[in-house]
Amino acid sequence: MRKVIRMVQHFSVTGVSRVISRCGIVLAVALLGGCTGSNGFQEAPTDVSFDVLLSAAFGEYAQEGDAYAKLHRRHLGVTQPPPDTSKCPPWPDVEVGARTLRLGYITGHPLHTVDESGQHVGFESELALELVRRINAHYPTAKLTLHWVLVDVKLPVGPAKNSTAFRELAAGLRARSFDIAFSCIVPVSAPDIAYLSPTMTMFPGVIYTGRDNLDVSSIHDRDSLVVFLATHPGLTFVHGMGVSVFEALAADVAKAGGKISVASGGMPHFRMADILGLSKMSSRPMMQGVLLDVNPRLTVQRKATFALKRETSVGQPNMQP
Repeated sequence: MRKVIRMVQHFSVTGVSRVISRCGIVLAVALLGGCTGSNGFQEAPTDVSFDVLLSAAFGEYAQEGDAYAKLHRRHLGVTQPPPDTSKCPPWPDVEVGARTLRLGYITGHPLHTVDESGQHVGFESELALELVRRINAHYPTAKLTLHWVLVDVKLPVGPAKNSTAFRELAAGLRARSFDIAFSCIVPVSAPDIAYLSPTMTMFPGVIYTGRDNLDVSSIHDRDSLVVFLATHPGLTFVHGMGVSVFEALAADVAKAGGKISVASGGMPHFRMADILGLSKMSSRPMMQGVLLDVNPRLTVQRKATFALKRETSVGQPNMQP
């Protein structure tokens, strides 16, 4: 059964003065990708795709001091630097004019929700506002207006969540229900999809449960977490599905002269889980524990943008379903 896709809000961000300081994920419909490392889009400077403009805006934004880190910390509770944007294009030499940019999204805290007043809030929604603001600020004649399109689907819990989100967003792009799919996706291989620059790095978060009333104020990154665990031997973890992350952490703690173990019962000292899930939990008044500003993972898992391999440019009318 096809999920319902509906329009939820239409507003302009021209002239918005506040600078949003965090970011999210872009999925785009385009023939030529924005952050793929190709300069092919320069061959048609008067017919540039929306994803190229958004990618250029994100490249500028990510390089602007600690703006990204602050946005990430505000919505996810953990300070992270922006992913590598070296392949993002420079601003193309085009006339943007008055255009409507339709962004498809899937609702979910802390990435994108709509509050009781109808305002879009969250990591991705703030990023979208900021990128459109930058496009309008860069081009004197630009009057780019943002129009949100909800992809109304209930995502499952567990491994099928990412593939379900990809399938539903890709279906909306292929049906031309919107121009850009703006939700976080770990890349899924598809012959008609080209991925653009990542805008988020996924990792498990760490919550200190409060057991033994330990002072965890010295923990601010993975290295300081290892030092803390080595100087407090015998601390316990519940790691959920992050077995490899826990094992790598335990190995480093052992090298530092300490030892950690998996809790066999009762209240553990620390819990590890997907950072998005922990961010959702931390917004609840009854949540027990303190979310540490730590990424315990050594490897990276990027959530990236993607584009359909066909053209939707700002130099032509929107492609309607």
